[in-house]
Amino acid sequence: MRFGISRPEHVATLNGSAGGVVVGSAIVAVIGEETDDSRRVEAVRTLVQALRGAMVT
Repeated sequence: MRFGISRPEHVATLNGSAGGVVVGSAIVAVIGEETDDSRRVEAVRTLVQALRGAMVT
C-alpha cells in the first residue's frame, strides 16, 4: 500500500510550492517489494533519485 508522495509526478505538482516532501512510506514500500538485499539498495536509490529529479527541475 502506498499513499501520499510516492511518484515523481506527485513531486512535480508541488514544485515551487514546497521546500521538500516526505517520502518515507514510498521508501518502505520499495524495501518491502524487493526481496534481494543487493537489489534493494539500488531500488531505493533509483526511487529517491527520480523523486529528487522531479523536485529540482
